[in-house]
Amino acid sequence: MKKFQFVITILGLFALIGLGCGGSSSSTSASTDTDSDSDTTTTENALAAEAYPSDLVITSPTASSSGSALRAALTRTAAVDEPAGEPKTMDVSTEEFKPLPPSEMKENIATILEADSEDGCAFSLYMGAPTGSANCYGPSVNYSNHPNASQQGQNPGLQTASGQLPSGDLGIWTENEASTGEACIAAKLNAQVSEFGAMLDMAINSFASMMCVGKVNDQEPPSEVGEVLDLTEIFEDSGAAPFTVEEATTTREEDTAEGNENFESTLAMSVGMVTEGETVDLSGECTLDHVKLNDDNTLYEGHLTCVMTREVFPGEPTGGCTDPNEDTLTDALSIVYEKATADSLNYEVRKATFCGELTLADVITDGEVNTSGWAGNYHYALFNMDPDTFEGNFEYAWQAGSGDSNTRAFNLSLTEDEAETVSGCGYFGYGPAVTSANLGMIDEFICNWAGPGNSHDGLLKAQRQCITKSATDTEFQSVSANLDIVYAPTNSCDASAGGNFTYTATGTPAGGTPGVSLDRSTATTAVTHDLFLLSNITDFTAPTAPDVD
Repeated sequence: MKKFQFVITILGLFALIGLGCGGSSSSTSASTDTDSDSDTTTTENALAAEAYPSDLVITSPTASSSGSALRAALTRTAAVDEPAGEPKTMDVSTEEFKPLPPSEMKENIATILEADSEDGCAFSLYMGAPTGSANCYGPSVNYSNHPNASQQGQNPGLQTASGQLPSGDLGIWTENEASTGEACIAAKLNAQVSEFGAMLDMAINSFASMMCVGKVNDQEPPSEVGEVLDLTEIFEDSGAAPFTVEEATTTREEDTAEGNENFESTLAMSVGMVTEGETVDLSGECTLDHVKLNDDNTLYEGHLTCVMTREVFPGEPTGGCTDPNEDTLTDALSIVYEKATADSLNYEVRKATFCGELTLADVITDGEVNTSGWAGNYHYALFNMDPDTFEGNFEYAWQAGSGDSNTRAFNLSLTEDEAETVSGCGYFGYGPAVTSANLGMIDEFICNWAGPGNSHDGLLKAQRQCITKSATDTEFQSVSANLDIVYAPTNSCDASAGGNFTYTATGTPAGGTPGVSLDRSTATTAVTHDLFLLSNITDFTAPTAPDVD
């Protein structure tokens, strides 16, 4: 079998969780049928109709429509002809990954599933850097004459009265993202979803592409318990997958205790990434366990799990690993999903990085990424939404290291009116560690996370930003009348006049849409925090986790 190699620039080297895909390269229009009662799109792909969650859309609920132009540039590039015996090469975009809006993501999946040629089944691997942050959120802040500097904080080494607060700990600092005018809470949520979105896209689209190739080659889904449909050879030979296909199978498993049909699809792949003449190998395995809850597969539940094991790039930090010379890392992803009714799609996403060469069995328990043993960046999302309107309640939390005491968390609720204007309010604060049963919720707001004399006993409050997006908008806009983000980076969240305590964000780009900024360049006026009481949050309902065995 042929082995693909990818040429990437140094920008993509550290985007290790940024492995993903773009849209289909097919120009074939999606052909769909619509159920007049449920308005649910169905597919002509017989294999997908049995073993794939066709309208499972996992992306940021606040994704910008302007991201579609970027995604369009990420369609599959044809392999370049090489001399006989030489590996194929493929140029891959190194643009930042940006999640697509839900409607566009749904359309992309349908286009792949319903393609009528192997070329139409193709998709791209994405090697660009995840966005990871937003300039309006948590900048580095230079401070002088900090009032808590004389106190013994949780970080005794940080006792200097003047210094710099590190990036990532200060929440919503400016109302809008200056470069786009986008509401900060939307810009940051999009950036965080991009941290796992590319790997997630790769997993979802890989299975869609595999089943598309099966359809094009007239392969029928397995109908008897224990029957295996092996698509490995035709998937590899099709060229639709931009990696070496080592296994691609779908197996009819025993029916569930409730009598529902059960399918397990497995995909194993490998790629070689070439940079500065050196090849870094990556191998992966994904499993899709899919249960039909009704005959036409419009209701379903299941698990999708993936591991990607790779060599550490030259010079890449291996933070959190016991061995500082660790040469292998494993990224693990899990999705638990449930569509029990036509208007209710629930899913839970987990992603983390582990040290060493590990398998699915090592890092996945009961269909979910383990909350112990991970080394870097645990990401968690729990979304309850209507799969047609994409209204719902959304939780997102992330923890920077396994030794950290808290997660950062967003809670958001969105609704759509008859004019197709989507609006709602989002909240940011600190939540429990990833091992907590309440993971995803906001417990408090900590104003002085890493500064001198810092205390992690926060206020029972959160930052609030309400947002709106009309049918003609490309980004969510801030509703300034319902904005509660002001505080001082002190233990009390306030700062008195005088005392010369000042603080100013560094590196914030100029221009863009003006908005509230928390900078304090002079200390002549007191800062009294304006945060939102957790007990007053009535427009957000905590989403429920999928009830899937």
